[in-house]
Amino acid sequence: MKKIIFILFATLAIASCDLLGGKDSDSFSDSVSDVVGPDNDISILAIETTPLVKQGETVTVDVIVTNSGISTVDEEFEISLNNQSQEVIIGNKTIASSLAPEDSIQVSYSWDTGDVTIGEHILVAKHTFEDDNAANDSLATTVTVSELDSTDIAVSDVRLPDMIEKGKVVDVEVDVKNVGSQDVDESITITLNDLTDGEALGTQEIEGEFAKGDSTTLIFSWDTQGLSLGGHELEARHDFDDENTANDSRTTSVNINETPVADIAVSAMEAPTEVTRGDQVDVSVTVGNTGNKDATDGFTVTLRDRTDNTQVASKSVSGMAA
Repeated sequence: MKKIIFILFATLAIASCDLLGGKDSDSFSDSVSDVVGPDNDISILAIETTPLVKQGETVTVDVIVTNSGISTVDEEFEISLNNQSQEVIIGNKTIASSLAPEDSIQVSYSWDTGDVTIGEHILVAKHTFEDDNAANDSLATTVTVSELDSTDIAVSDVRLPDMIEKGKVVDVEVDVKNVGSQDVDESITITLNDLTDGEALGTQEIEGEFAKGDSTTLIFSWDTQGLSLGGHELEARHDFDDENTANDSRTTSVNINETPVADIAVSAMEAPTEVTRGDQVDVSVTVGNTGNKDATDGFTVTLRDRTDNTQVASKSVSGMAA
């Protein structure tokens, strides 16, 4: 404390010596002027707004301007507010009233963040008045824009084989995810429908808290017995009332085919209509697989004389493709 008092007295003593040492009044006036500040000086004193904004909100940004000089400012000038991060002008305001020394004025801007990107944004306020101090002609502040809170339950995928044999029971997997920004604690019902035959194949529920980012897979058992053959379109849909209906359902296509069978048929037989007893004749027998499945097991083709009820000949076949 003694050191501080000593320095203060020393400074005053030096100042007194300067004043008493013969400096004229003009020099003293210049010294006082240097202490007071510039003649004309409009400064951006503050930018006031919320530091965290939800995307889509419209917020107010207040800019406080003050006359930091020693002269009254009667000229018009503009104050602009820019989003420097996206190089977008938020607004311009004209100051038409005079500002006496130390007077301040507040101008307000409405900032619509609907088209603003997520993340940090630097807002810069700047005036156009040509003064004697450029250092305080502008001021910047940072505002963070985050995603708007939303509820959004999505049916993200439906999986099953592309082709199914009629009569089989297959599992249909349905993926559901909370892609919103809020947790959901209401039960959600998922329904699987066969849009082709117009039938509901089953319903399941997601109960308890379904937190944002969570996902689950539901498995539906689908019995294809008695269904129509050909293409079928399946739809999985939830009943939760959220803010995005575009992903509330998902569809997929599948083909129901006949059950594969091997069908070996004797389609033709050729032989002379008359023969002489004791002659050796050729009998041609045509055999084919008319089914939709390969015959992998061997089989025997037998030629019989129905009149005498005797076997004439037989041939073995190792298998036959469909």
